[in-house]
Amino acid sequence: MFFLLTFSLSFYGSIELTKETDLSYIDHPVQFIVANSRGECFLLSFSHSKVTKVSAEGEFLYQIQGRFGQGPGEFARPRYALLMNHGQTLLIADLKGRMTLFNERTGEFIKTVSRFEPSCIFLKYDETHFLSIINASDHLFKILNLDGETVHSWFPKKRYFDHYEKEVWTRSYAVCLGPDKKIYFQEGSYPEILLFERDVNFYKTIQLKWPKYYKKAPEKDLDPKYRFNKVKVQEHFDSYTHLKNLFYIGDKYILVVWYIHEPYEISMDLYNIQDNQ
Repeated sequence: MFFLLTFSLSFYGSIELTKETDLSYIDHPVQFIVANSRGECFLLSFSHSKVTKVSAEGEFLYQIQGRFGQGPGEFARPRYALLMNHGQTLLIADLKGRMTLFNERTGEFIKTVSRFEPSCIFLKYDETHFLSIINASDHLFKILNLDGETVHSWFPKKRYFDHYEKEVWTRSYAVCLGPDKKIYFQEGSYPEILLFERDVNFYKTIQLKWPKYYKKAPEKDLDPKYRFNKVKVQEHFDSYTHLKNLFYIGDKYILVVWYIHEPYEISMDLYNIQDNQ
């Protein structure tokens, strides 16, 4: 794979804002952010079941407070937010795969799309459809409309079996969609991207050049007796590099975001995908 550019963000010192803005209304940790074409952002809090909309200047616009239950507009622990219908509709998917539609401008509830969709990843497919990856290990893909109906699905065969024989569990998922609707998917720490195409029953593997300070996953997984030991679990996951996110840029580039514990930094590497896959 042809490597183009690397730059890193190291978390040392402080960040100076060009404009002082009161953000005290954000009283919850933010796990996920999505922005619309006007620069307004939706801040998702998984633990507090909140979705907060702020302006491009950081001003509070509205907040959707989720709660456990099956009633209209209810959701708990949101994991994904997708802007659909040319930015007019906000789709929120929670921990249990319940999908709810809201008016993007006002935050008003529109309808519940589905009460249970057992997906680990949701991704916008086009303005009126979204992609659900049901099981990341087996790669079952479903395309659904905004009524929650499955309009298409496919189940690629496992071509590279050695990928599943690796003994270390490194399941942090990253995925993006190319302009040609190809799906670029990554599991865990390994410097590779799996390329899926619609209705193709196998996938390709794209090898990536390692970022600076890259640390391989250990040969053996964490001893099962430590699975509930928070300190041991954290030490295990901090011992190697994680691929955290993918972004398709232009017509042939993918920006790969790596998390490296020591030194504590985020490495963002740009790869030429189309010319070298």
